[in-house]
Parts: sequence; C-alpha cells; structure tokens
Amino acid sequence: MTSETMIEPPQPVPDLDEALYRATLVLRAVWGGISREYKTRYRMDIWAQVQSRAATQSRMTGDLDRCINRLCSAFDGATLAPYDPPMRAALLGLLALPREEQQAILRALRERTATCVLLLRTQLAEEKAERTRDAARITGNGAVAGFWGGTPATDEAEMSEMEEDV
Repeated sequence: MTSETMIEPPQPVPDLDEALYRATLVLRAVWGGISREYKTRYRMDIWAQVQSRAATQSRMTGDLDRCINRLCSAFDGATLAPYDPPMRAALLGLLALPREEQQAILRALRERTATCVLLLRTQLAEEKAERTRDAARITGNGAVAGFWGGTPATDEAEMSEMEEDV
C-alpha cells in the first residue's frame, strides 16, 4: 500500500476526555484489522457486535494488551493495523502508557462503549465523505468534474479560481 492510501490516526477532539479518545483509537485499530468479508457478512449488526464485544472484552481483563488481543480474536482473528504504520505506532504508544492510563482506557471501553463506537463510526463516515468528494472532483481523465459537469455556480467559482492562479 502506498503512503497516499494510508489513513492517518484520528486527531484528538478538543475537550474530549483523553481516555475516551484513546479507547476509540483502540477500536479503530481493531476495526481496521477486521476482514472485509467479515464486515460484509455481518453488515446488518456489525456495530452492535463491536459495541458488545468491546464492552465484554474490556470487562474480562484488566490488561489493555490482553483486551486488544481478545477483541481481535472475537472478530475472526482480526490483525492489528499492519497495513497502517501510523496507526500501529499510535497503538504501540498506548500500550507503552503507564498502567493507570491503560486502566482509564479500559474503563472508557467498559463504561462508555456506545460513545466510543459512535465516535469511531463518525470518524469513518467523515473519511468516507472526504474520499467521495475527492473522487467526485477528479474524473477518469484528470479533469475537474465540477468544471465539466457541475452547476453553473461551481463552474464560475472554479473558473475564477483558475484565473486567480494565472
């Protein structure tokens, strides 16, 4: 996979509890390792599975590393972000945190699971929307889609931007 296609780890949202952000990062790493086939097969209830399994696995162990391993096993042996070095580095950073901070992450997974899953879904939806916008702007021949097939307002705006660049 090229560096252009790698997904950067999500950045913390201001005023968001750090443990909640970190717990969402754990779920993000696990989500990225779940196979496309699994997600497709269980698409009707995949988010309920993520929520229930995250809550269950975080209750079953007091160790973040073990919790992550159990979560991966719960999703047919999901692999942890080997395809995404920035995400892998972020996850290793979480595992290097002091035990108290790892416990706070587990507590967030146990007590605020629905919020973590909602944050993950929001991040993924935002990234998908961004990819869709980028893809819509570029046609097969590299022309700007709005210029050739957009509304007059977008065509005029793009034309004025092009004129400013000249």
